[in-house]
Amino acid sequence: MRKIFVLILISFLFQSCFYIHKARDIEVYELDQIKNENSSIFVFEYTGNRTNFEKKSKSFFKIKTSYMPQYFTTDQLFPDENLNVFIYSSRDKDVMVNLLGFIIKESLKSDDENLNRKNEDPHPDTTYYNYLHVQVTDDNGKDVLSPPSMKSKAIINKLLRYKNYLN
Repeated sequence: MRKIFVLILISFLFQSCFYIHKARDIEVYELDQIKNENSSIFVFEYTGNRTNFEKKSKSFFKIKTSYMPQYFTTDQLFPDENLNVFIYSSRDKDVMVNLLGFIIKESLKSDDENLNRKNEDPHPDTTYYNYLHVQVTDDNGKDVLSPPSMKSKAIINKLLRYKNYLN
């Protein structure tokens, strides 16, 4: 009985790496629907850094301010029409539990190493995912992405060019 219990315990430990939370996997882009407001948000994964994001975004949208605003008006998304653009970012990560790795790592550490590693990142092998969310409305505040039309398709194509320009 004891051998079976030890075998089951070892088997569990070797297969004990599993996800608690999986970050969103966005292939190209997604259109998120905001339930309460009846509007859409263009979401894509961003792989660059914040400084390049600001420089490239200001260049793409032809923004003349010294900083990158979260909310601005531009005529670069659709010809001869000023559209209001709201851009914000978010971050997510995969969270995994690895019981075997934790047990082995803790058993090999000495007390001095535990004291010296107090300020280190507890999850150095964690992968973070950055996402950009873009909401586009007209001058009346009406969403221009959600009703499928030629205009919304043209704006989405322009936002895809923006995504490719950034990444």
